[in-house]
Amino acid sequence: WGDVIVTSAQRIDAVPDDQYPVMPLGPLYKAKDGLVIKTQWSSKIYLLLAGARHWIASEQIFTRLDLVWEVVKDVSDELFSTFKEGAPLETTSVLPNYILIRYPDSEDVYRIEPDEQDPNKQIKRRIADPHMLEQLNYELTSVVLIENKQQYETGEDIGGKDAQQEPAISAEGGKAVLAERVVPIFLEPVVENVPDDVTEDAIKDLSRGDSGDNVLALQKQLVTLGYFPAGVVPNAFFGPSTESAVRVFQETQSIPVTGIVGKQTRAALAAYGEQLDTLTETPFDSSNIQGLRPPVGPIRAVFYADMFLGAAGVEVRMLQELLQELGFLSPNHGVTGVIDMKTEQAIILFQEAHGVPPFGVVGPATRSLLNEYVSARP
Repeated sequence: WGDVIVTSAQRIDAVPDDQYPVMPLGPLYKAKDGLVIKTQWSSKIYLLLAGARHWIASEQIFTRLDLVWEVVKDVSDELFSTFKEGAPLETTSVLPNYILIRYPDSEDVYRIEPDEQDPNKQIKRRIADPHMLEQLNYELTSVVLIENKQQYETGEDIGGKDAQQEPAISAEGGKAVLAERVVPIFLEPVVENVPDDVTEDAIKDLSRGDSGDNVLALQKQLVTLGYFPAGVVPNAFFGPSTESAVRVFQETQSIPVTGIVGKQTRAALAAYGEQLDTLTETPFDSSNIQGLRPPVGPIRAVFYADMFLGAAGVEVRMLQELLQELGFLSPNHGVTGVIDMKTEQAIILFQEAHGVPPFGVVGPATRSLLNEYVSARP
């Protein structure tokens, strides 16, 4: 925002109109792996992986990678030139390294990598925590569905309970150390023994990825105050819906909008009559989570396809109608038949409320829950 220059209408009118049919992503755009791009004046489509651009050589490969035209982004020549030229994708029999995959009967997401012992051999590594995708600089919807018969040896999990910092991959094969270690979803936090004379400044801030009794107390208070999203059950995990509620609360209280519960936010919450923080953190048992569950009864399936950002069709329309009916998607959104960012966020909220990994993709587990809700309709 600091780059914006205030000028006169006369100077703006003197600048000739751009000839681009759409506004391309410019050189300041922070591109992620899994982004599909093209330049304004070329029909060549590229997939970004490990910071390099890989030309998708045919429509068959484009389809094999589960891509749709709606996800292709136009980029400026300046941004395009910042990506190193990678090997073209010219076959459907071998998936490129560092692409994300999953199987039809599972919500687990894996990253394909070269085996350290044999660079010509590929292995798969499970992404143990969905939030690792952001830390690894991936588009959250860049997951390819593959057949069960296409198997790889399994390597060490990425982001597991005992995992160390997981470096991002660069186009040159180097390692870029992450800014912070990601706290895995629904894992027990570390128990800290806090002295009796601890000060307010020493109390732990709460932010996305945290879990425990303090997070559950925060969620319950946000519910009481009317800031927590309708249809989402407090589950002691600080996810996107909790962060969004905190941001709205901060905005209404004239507190810097960070999405982090720090000293100022705690004080504002305490002013409403409930002290959020305790001085000790107790282990969080994820087995006690009581999320939403659809009514039990005979199943009448209407959802069969995987759905993700950019997907379109009749099933997407039915999905949007159901998410509106359940309170996860605003009734003002409209039933468009296309999964946009707001529909994707509604899917994430639905998954969070039901204890499904919140990738924002409708896969087997999410689809089963949706079909159960449909079956419960009169």
